[in-house]
Parts: sequence; C-alpha cells; structure tokens
Amino acid sequence: MSDELLTIKNLQVEFNTYKGTVHALNGVNLSVKKGEIVGLVGESGCGKSTLGKTILLINKITDGKVYFEGRLINNLTKKEKE
Repeated sequence: MSDELLTIKNLQVEFNTYKGTVHALNGVNLSVKKGEIVGLVGESGCGKSTLGKTILLINKITDGKVYFEGRLINNLTKKEKE
C-alpha cells in the first residue's frame, strides 16, 4: 500500500479569454503523503487558488495527471465525484 495521498505530475491549466489563452499553471509537481500537512504560499495571482480548485476538479485540467490515493482522478464522471 502506498503512503501517497496526493500526487500531481506536470499539471497544466489554461483558460481561454477574449484576449487569448492564459497559462494559469504550467508544470506543477507535488506529492503529499498521508498524515502530512502542506502549506501553499505565494504572491497574489501566482496560482494558489487555481491549484486548489483544480485538485478539487472545479477547474478543468489542460494537461498532466492528478492522483488521489493512487487513483487517477483527471476524468472522473459526475457520479464518481460524489
């Protein structure tokens, strides 16, 4: 049994706007083990909230992989998210 709770590999998130494409996250890698506490800090606008919303599958993943308890969660159905 793996002790990894959350694993993020090369995560990329882009948003299309009327001005063009915004590259919100580019190449994020993160690993959190069970029992660990992680703090995410950074300047305003650096992508902290975007990362959190993407982990929760509120934002669409452009590229990369997000694993929760070893399971790829990128393309869960609405029912599986419940």
